[in-house]
Amino acid sequence: MFDTVTCQYPLPFPEEANQLAAAPDWETVEFQTKSFDCFLDIYSIEEDGQIYKEVVDRDLARSEEGALIINETQKGIEKVEFTGEVVFYAMHLEPDFDYWVEFKALFWKGDLKEMELSKWERQDNAQRTQVLDDFNKQALQRKEDKQKWWYSARETYFKIIKLIMFSIRWPIGLIANLTWKMEGWLLRKK
Repeated sequence: MFDTVTCQYPLPFPEEANQLAAAPDWETVEFQTKSFDCFLDIYSIEEDGQIYKEVVDRDLARSEEGALIINETQKGIEKVEFTGEVVFYAMHLEPDFDYWVEFKALFWKGDLKEMELSKWERQDNAQRTQVLDDFNKQALQRKEDKQKWWYSARETYFKIIKLIMFSIRWPIGLIANLTWKMEGWLLRKK
């Protein structure tokens, strides 16, 4: 798990950052950090160097289907009186290369004392772009398959096969479950 940090305070970038083809608005980038409690909290470093946290109440509940869900209630923001180092980082994706950017910020009782760029690494993105291209090709192929005349017949065929297999599996599973319960009941009687 991690927390998220946005930073309106001016960040110390290298000259190479000015030459990015698709430079983001760095004030809106959601950096990740593991410097706090790692409860998916959201922090912001303001222009004046103060650090704030969004206060959220979280409750566990069950959905109608029985799955656990988290209900969140926003309670506003609060100033954080943090003393220590906050390391926050992000990956910026460009057409030719990707950039790993990492900052270290030193706070004393919630006030920013020092901000430094600790990493600015240009990384080859050939593998990432290849995986993305493969995914897009598969998604396009699936979309094209869904539009072909035989697709609905194939889906119906698979549903019938699944129904037949379920009708065989369900009684067998029921018998197996009953035998386990009987075995447990008989062994407890000894």
